[in-house]
Amino acid sequence: MIFAIMLPNFIAAAGITVIASVLGIAGEIFGVSQSLAMWLMTGFMLTYVTFMPILGKLSDNYGKKKIFIASISIFTAGLLLSAVTDSFTVIIAGRLLQGLGAAGILPITNAMVSEYFPEQKGKYLAMVNATYGLGVIVGVNIGGITYESLGWKWMFLIPFIVGVLSVLTALILIREDKNREYKKKRIDYAGGILFALSITAFILMMGKLSKFSFFSYDVLMLFTLLIVSFFLFLVREMKTENPIINLSHFRKPGFLIYNLMALFFGTAMFIFTTFLPSFTQSLLGYSVSLSVYAIDPFAAAMLIFIMIGGVLIKKYGARITMIAGSLLFLIGSFVFARYVFGEASFYLN
Repeated sequence: MIFAIMLPNFIAAAGITVIASVLGIAGEIFGVSQSLAMWLMTGFMLTYVTFMPILGKLSDNYGKKKIFIASISIFTAGLLLSAVTDSFTVIIAGRLLQGLGAAGILPITNAMVSEYFPEQKGKYLAMVNATYGLGVIVGVNIGGITYESLGWKWMFLIPFIVGVLSVLTALILIREDKNREYKKKRIDYAGGILFALSITAFILMMGKLSKFSFFSYDVLMLFTLLIVSFFLFLVREMKTENPIINLSHFRKPGFLIYNLMALFFGTAMFIFTTFLPSFTQSLLGYSVSLSVYAIDPFAAAMLIFIMIGGVLIKKYGARITMIAGSLLFLIGSFVFARYVFGEASFYLN
């Protein structure tokens, strides 16, 4: 059953970065402006971040297997929609669906592992996280190689085929306790809408900052919307009985610090992985297919240290290991930003 849980997690992670290898030339490929082409990534992340809390609550109410399979199906349908059209608007609609599906797949995967394998939770959670990281890297490789070999449509069709397999595997292999009665709690849709509004305002504001100053009308309007919607979200979550995000957990210092570190370094790793192909294309003059190989040394080191990390946690504890890993990432990022001038320095860093 663990395979049926991990396969969708892998393909959803790959779906995030499958277009990363062509982001730098996406405007040319799809016949739109480069700023509009960035919605290939922005659209996915918008629905992914926005709907994750809501789908998590739905899985608690109606069963993790049902929402998990529905999420895989939506993700797979989004891949097919992006593949069968020449309309950039429809391609973006497909990416929005992919983000919506991934919003249910990735968090519910962790919840299912904790529920179905309580005695081996640590082991399987490590496997799930490693699979996710591997999927992100494989997505970049598949996207670049497929684009130059078969064309951009196959960048979506290949994950679609695996997505169909994931749906069938999950339907057959995942067993949910039929005798379990789910206690349906009222879902805080108002909080979810306010959260979605604040995330949307933030993403749009960051896009505007690439063209306008912070004090421009366009940016200030979005910043105001962000502040107001997020403030109302916080007020709503503190008053409602079953909040979409339980803010009381963040009063615990350990929980707050862990999640902040996961947010910052997860975001940093995602940005690094996503834009590395474009970096090598512009700086080193690599082709699309060659640029994706540039990420493989990073991927190999990451997988090696994931395995070593488990040993270090047992010996020195999670806190020390996390601090050491964070410092190494910061030092590596600084050196990479300052001292990459050509191919030799790139691979060395």
